[in-house]
Amino acid sequence: MHYKLALIGFGNVGKNFAKLLERKKTRLKKEFGITYQIVAIATGSHGLAINPRGLDARKILAHLSKKGSLAAFHRGKPVSGVVDLIKRCGADILFEISPQNPWTGQPALGYIEAALQKKMHVITANKGPIVHGYQKLRRLAARSRVQLRHEGVVMDGTPIFNLYESTLPATDVRGFEGILNATTNFLINAMENGKPIDTALEEAKALGIVEANPAVDVEGWDATSKLCCLANVLMGANLRPQDVDREGIQNLSPEKLHEARHRGNCIRLVVRAWREGRKVRGSVKPTEIPLTHTFATLSADTTILTLDTDTMEKISIVEGPGGPHQTAFALLSDFINVARA
Repeated sequence: MHYKLALIGFGNVGKNFAKLLERKKTRLKKEFGITYQIVAIATGSHGLAINPRGLDARKILAHLSKKGSLAAFHRGKPVSGVVDLIKRCGADILFEISPQNPWTGQPALGYIEAALQKKMHVITANKGPIVHGYQKLRRLAARSRVQLRHEGVVMDGTPIFNLYESTLPATDVRGFEGILNATTNFLINAMENGKPIDTALEEAKALGIVEANPAVDVEGWDATSKLCCLANVLMGANLRPQDVDREGIQNLSPEKLHEARHRGNCIRLVVRAWREGRKVRGSVKPTEIPLTHTFATLSADTTILTLDTDTMEKISIVEGPGGPHQTAFALLSDFINVARA
């Protein structure tokens, strides 16, 4: 099966995905019968391009490394914006990997709606639309008889949604808890070593592990978005960030962390979701846990999710250091699953 692909967003994840596609090209064809061509790319700072005959990803990557514009690769009438590109590009699958907006999900939510209305499959690594519009998007995908896939929105490429969908039939998720933001782990670890949060934050920025707006990490918005994604998909909820009891780590200090250590505990930013009758509740809070707890024994760059199910009881999923290359794999695995279906 031959697929025409459109990429909305071509930052670190998009570039890693383009490279992964090229690296796996022969295997995709041999094992899954998949061939493809990228017919459209939209970026935030380098413009947009459509070419019905296909865009050469290697040439584009080299061109953008020199801070060039995509205009040189565009063919046809000028494109007025991303939605215009989606409507005109003729793609079979839209990969929506633009920067997240945890507060409204826009403009990515609108991009996905436009693609589903054009009967395109949609694969996204963007938490915002799954937080703010998952139930609506799922219904729209069903009406258009296309797929909406989103493995990359939580824990990079670690299979969570595919695990649930494919290997836990007839299973209800009663709740979950975990540590889902590795940046806050890093910051807390630095503070445990005596550094104030401002110094720890500067070190995290130098390593490139902080969101463009640090408040997304520090104030718990990223962890809250991930909680909402999990609850909405795995528990059939319709949670928004404002529904979650949220508290970030901005008020932690080395002194508070040392006091917890004296009690034989540590503090981690823990997400929790549970059912209260027919409703799903959620919280994101700095939580004091025993040093013997699994969450306390993990390294600073590790995340973990424990599902509470009615069939298998507790199932824990652990991810080591994540990054754009793993999120790129999530996009690839979703692509293969679209083709399999």
